[in-house]
Amino acid sequence: MKGFSTLLSMFVFLGLLVIIATGMTFVSISGLKSSSYISASQLARQDSESCVEEVLRRLRDDIDYAGGLIPLNDTSSCNATVTGDSSQKTISATVSNSSLEKNVMVAIDVIAIGEAHNFRITDWQEN
Repeated sequence: MKGFSTLLSMFVFLGLLVIIATGMTFVSISGLKSSSYISASQLARQDSESCVEEVLRRLRDDIDYAGGLIPLNDTSSCNATVTGDSSQKTISATVSNSSLEKNVMVAIDVIAIGEAHNFRITDWQEN
């Protein structure tokens, strides 16, 4: 009878160890997924800023630039549209990378100094 009790106690102990190890594994996997999503979200934000900067550069070269597809790096691209008149413009951009898509809308005031154009961002919205 003593051997049976010892064997039963050992199985209960091993069962608890398996349950604890499984729980810890699920917690670790959940943390990794969350960390991966945060990293991808930060990368998408950086890409959206790069996209807007590139659109502003292209607008500085050609104030009538209407947008288009802008490759950002090996895994990300931006599809931008520019609307508005000579004093105010709106940049709508969708940034896509391998795991996320981010939409940005930026309103700018155009400040013309002779042939040169400067820009002042008046609104930045993302989702």
